[in-house]
Amino acid sequence: MCRDYGLAEFYWDRAAADQPWSGHHFTLQVHRLAHRNRTLVSDTLRARYGRFAPRLRFEKLRRLLVRRGVPLVEVPEIAGNAPYFRTFWQPDSRVAVCVIGTYGEYSTPDALRVGDVYSVHAPMTAGEVEWRRAQGR
Repeated sequence: MCRDYGLAEFYWDRAAADQPWSGHHFTLQVHRLAHRNRTLVSDTLRARYGRFAPRLRFEKLRRLLVRRGVPLVEVPEIAGNAPYFRTFWQPDSRVAVCVIGTYGEYSTPDALRVGDVYSVHAPMTAGEVEWRRAQGR
């Protein structure tokens, strides 16, 4: 099951209809900020964090994380998404950042530029990273 709150999406699953729901993953759809829809980010978030720019440059995010001692590691992209997207992983938090790698007329949003963050999602497990690496061999 998916709940879409505009900027954030949360996913749950369950083994059977009579079983309880369990959180599976979340995605921050950063690319949606480029549409400049004021209702995308709630007033509560704006009051707490201030203005949300229409685009988030990956190098800016990376610099901020490096200053805080939080490294990101590039992992191979899924074949269907390469070379249009690149994925960077933070092993300790199991968070992944998806970035526009190159422009593709029907593959990437027109409102984003190469180097913009497309989305942030978690968890990306070590097992998924190893699977991606194995696919690239």
